[in-house]
Amino acid sequence: MARPVTKFANVTASGRRQLTDLYQNHPLPSHRRRAHAVLLSDEGYAPSEIADILKGHPDTVRRWIDQFNQDGIAGLVDSPRPGGEPMLDEQQQQTLREIVEKYPNQPRRVLAELEQATGQRLSRTSLRRYCHRLKLSWKRFRKSSAHRRDERAFRRAKKEIGKISQPSDRDVIYFDEAAMTLRGVVPYGWQPIGQRGLVPVSGSSYPSLQLFGFERPDGSVRCYFHKGRVSTDTVIDVIDHFVSHLRRPATLVLDNASVHTSAKFKARIDHWEGRGLSIYRIPPYSPELNLIERFWQKLKYQWMPTTAWDEFADMLDAAIECIEQRGRAYLMPSLQH
Repeated sequence: MARPVTKFANVTASGRRQLTDLYQNHPLPSHRRRAHAVLLSDEGYAPSEIADILKGHPDTVRRWIDQFNQDGIAGLVDSPRPGGEPMLDEQQQQTLREIVEKYPNQPRRVLAELEQATGQRLSRTSLRRYCHRLKLSWKRFRKSSAHRRDERAFRRAKKEIGKISQPSDRDVIYFDEAAMTLRGVVPYGWQPIGQRGLVPVSGSSYPSLQLFGFERPDGSVRCYFHKGRVSTDTVIDVIDHFVSHLRRPATLVLDNASVHTSAKFKARIDHWEGRGLSIYRIPPYSPELNLIERFWQKLKYQWMPTTAWDEFADMLDAAIECIEQRGRAYLMPSLQH
C-alpha cells in the first residue's frame, strides 16, 4: 500500500493569530485540539508526528489540515447542530456565573441556589457543561498570603531585586530553609485507570530533615543538610561556609524568619559584608520574590521519588541525589556520622 503524501497547512500571519486565539481561548477542547494540530503543521510537523503528540490518528489530522486549507478557521469550527432549547437563557447563565463565583468549590450549593433563583434544576453533568461554556474549569486553588502584604513595598522590592540582577560585578543569590519528614507528600502522577498508586510512608514527623539552600538565577544550587532543630547558630554556620566559597561579591535575598532577624544574626552581617556578601530582606508575605521557594516545591512534589518516604535514610539519599543533579550537597555535622 502506498504511503499517504505528507501535507502541511497553508497558514498566513493573520491566520496564525486566529489559530492561536482559537487554541488558547475556545471553550471546546475539540476545537482547541484542531487549532493546535494546524499550528503544529505550520511549524513543519508531519501529520503522523502531530497524531503522536495529540494522541490521535494521522488520517484525522490530515482531514483537519484539508478543512483548514479549504475553508480557513471556519473549517475547524463545528456548524450549529439542531437540538432543543438551552435550559438556561443568557440572563440565567449570568446568574449561574455569579453563584459559582460565590461558591466555587460547592457544586451542590450552586445547584440549590440556582434552582431557588431561576426555578431551573440542573444535573451535575449539565452544571459542568455550563461551567465549561463560561470558560471555567475545575482545578486546585493555590494558597496565598498576598492579601496580607504591603503591595507598595512588594513592588518596590521586586524592582530593587531586578536592578541587583542586572549584569554587573555582583551576583544575586536566593536563600531559604525547607523541612522534610516521613509524613511525605502526595504528588500527582500518571496511574492506571481504576487503580490508585500508593506512596509508602512511615507517617512520622520526627526526625526531620532540614535543608538550607542557596540558588542562583541560572537554577544552580548549593544545599546543606541538617538533622534536628534549627537555630540561629545553625543558619550562621551555613552562611559562613557558603561565604568562604564566594568568588565575587553577592547579595543574599532572604525572608524575615526569626532566625534571620535575631540579634545574633544581625551581629554577623558586618562580618559577611566584609567578605563580600550583603543581605537583602524581602517584605513580609512576599514569597514570590524568593526564587528558591519554587525550587523547594519542585523538589518535594516532582523530583523526589514516591519510594523516598518510608525510612529516613531513603529520604536523605533521594534528596541528596536530586540536589547533586542540580548543584552541590553538603552534610552538616549532625549527619556526617
